[in-house]
Amino acid sequence: MNFENKKEAIQLTDQMKEFEKIETPEKLLDYMRSNIRYGFVGKNDGKVYSPQIEGWGEGESPEYKPQDPEELLESGYGTCWEQTELEKDWFSKNNFEFKTFLLMFGKNISQKNPAHTLLAYEDEELDDLIEAAKKIIISNAVNSGATDEDLEKYALYEYKTLVSSCSDRDEFISRVIEENQP
Repeated sequence: MNFENKKEAIQLTDQMKEFEKIETPEKLLDYMRSNIRYGFVGKNDGKVYSPQIEGWGEGESPEYKPQDPEELLESGYGTCWEQTELEKDWFSKNNFEFKTFLLMFGKNISQKNPAHTLLAYEDEELDDLIEAAKKIIISNAVNSGATDEDLEKYALYEYKTLVSSCSDRDEFISRVIEENQP
């Protein structure tokens, strides 16, 4: 990890300490709502891109850089994939049983389809989580020009692949699909 100055290093250490003090899934959700926003880090420029930052959606979208949990805590911005990775990290360290899923829509499932990741743990109803995730993806898909036919088909994949071990979106989705081949 690169730090431009000691202040950033101290801030990250404080963020990590605060994250490590979380004791319940509810407190994890509270922490993420307060400290993590939707967005991504550009692969080539290291800049944060988010709907909350001026200029979002203007011009060509930069290439996405998958972040590990420490990088997400540092930037404060992540996609659903990275936020799920942060949850995986916490649930694993706190000895919870959980599963992670990738949900995709489209008449022909491919890397270009709208996708959303989610984590389900022992106290949650997976069907409720999937329905909530579908609503998010449908909204994004409709805004991207998806047809009714596209929205009729979806695929749900359980996965163990680490987002940060992949170079980009296509590699992540390909590896998740490969994990689920018979």
